[in-house]
Amino acid sequence: MRLLQQIRDIFLGEGRGPYTGHAASGHPGEVRIHLDTDLGGDTDDACALAMLLGWPGVEITGITTVADPGGHRAAYVAHLLRLAGRDDIPLAAGAEVSSTTLGRAYPIVDERHWPADIIPRPSPPGAALDLLERSLD
Repeated sequence: MRLLQQIRDIFLGEGRGPYTGHAASGHPGEVRIHLDTDLGGDTDDACALAMLLGWPGVEITGITTVADPGGHRAAYVAHLLRLAGRDDIPLAAGAEVSSTTLGRAYPIVDERHWPADIIPRPSPPGAALDLLERSLD
């Protein structure tokens, strides 16, 4: 749970750095970004999401996950968005396998890092592509 606490501190700002007051504002920004992520293994994508949420002038138009068997990665993203008060950002689970290797990369399912009550969020086939298309309009 230490990782989750560190990420929660980043998302909630705790009065430090550029994150203070920006993550929950919800105001459209000058730069529109769609994030495609394999969040759920290393902490790099959680940090990238926190950075984008706190960056003034950035509007996240949607988030899709990749290599997401069963929608676990999408559930982790949804959890972090709830922590940040930004569950208004569209989210869709993508393909279950890598588009380059067709291999599976399972996210960490471990109560030391994520709450046990996170429920997977699979999406219907094509939902991630539909969200990406809407994000680009």
